[in-house]
Amino acid sequence: MARRVMAFLETFSAGQEHRQRERSMLQATAWLVERCGFTADLVLWGETRISRLPGPLANCRVHRLEDMPPSSLMSTVDMAACATGFIRSFRPDAVLVSSSQINSNIHLLAAAFAFLQPAEFFFGVTEFEAAADGRFICRRPASGCLFETTPEFPVVLGITHCAGFPPYPPVAAPEAAVLPLSELGLELELIQMRSALFPEPVSIIHPTDSRLTDLQTAVSWLTADEDTD
Repeated sequence: MARRVMAFLETFSAGQEHRQRERSMLQATAWLVERCGFTADLVLWGETRISRLPGPLANCRVHRLEDMPPSSLMSTVDMAACATGFIRSFRPDAVLVSSSQINSNIHLLAAAFAFLQPAEFFFGVTEFEAAADGRFICRRPASGCLFETTPEFPVVLGITHCAGFPPYPPVAAPEAAVLPLSELGLELELIQMRSALFPEPVSIIHPTDSRLTDLQTAVSWLTADEDTD
């Protein structure tokens, strides 16, 4: 069975999907489809829309979380609950997000995927290289060095750049299908209630405030039967 990659896109302004990090995230998703044989699911958060995608994503599944509030209005608890729902319903082998700071709340969702599956989380990936058996090598700079990893699955990646990728021609994006929150085991009223009771999400790339709920505490608030198995 082909491995599955899920990419999450949330935009806040017109044309944001064309900025480098968002574009690189979509290019990386396309590369995993073309070079590593993945199937792809693109999740559009809230009001996000997209009309063009890299060529290899012509047949991907596009989901629209129409009723989902902006991630900036959601509690840490709900981010953990969202990740639980996606793991249950889709069981992704790879989760991709943009490393753009404007998407810092989606970074928390990615961290929740890594925490709950569990999976490795590599942030700031800039290069990919195909490996044997549908696997790949990813590289990311840190402390003046370039770290190279062949990740095990499942894996979560924050994409910054995609050096050396072919210039995939754009194609019309498949029509997005509305993904009801109920399919993820979520309820809008409960999300709104928890968002009022719990602190706002913690950015994983900014200094944290001790008054905010950390991810492990957030997960502990989920009921025992919300198991990912």
